[in-house]
Amino acid sequence: MNTYWLWAVVGLCVLTIAYVAWNYFRIKKMGEGTDRMVELSGIIRSGANVFIKKEFTTIGIVVLVVAVLFSLFIEKISGLTYIFGALMSTFVCVMGIGTVRLDHDQVYPAQSRGIGRDCTGHHLPAGTSSCAGTRGQYT
Repeated sequence: MNTYWLWAVVGLCVLTIAYVAWNYFRIKKMGEGTDRMVELSGIIRSGANVFIKKEFTTIGIVVLVVAVLFSLFIEKISGLTYIFGALMSTFVCVMGIGTVRLDHDQVYPAQSRGIGRDCTGHHLPAGTSSCAGTRGQYT
């Protein structure tokens, strides 16, 4: 195998991690909003944590059962590789959930101040721009 492709993939991974870190710290610097917004964010975060704990407990049991079955009937090491893959998926999921909650806690207060709204005052969906395609219908 040509090592060029290996280094290209490693480079893309490093760039991706750098981009994620940049976004994380950029969002972290934003204000959390009013006291009421902070209170509601805490309630939502608490409920989400309870849900995630229950979900990961259930998934953990399933992963262990499947890993034992793989080790018994396929190959001894396959159960360990399955557990390792599940742990990596869990890590990515937890990091993603943390970032989404951080993003939600930090970005929605900005929208309540008018940042991220369209010309009519409605919240913009992710990836859209203000007044796009309105042809001057709103001022």
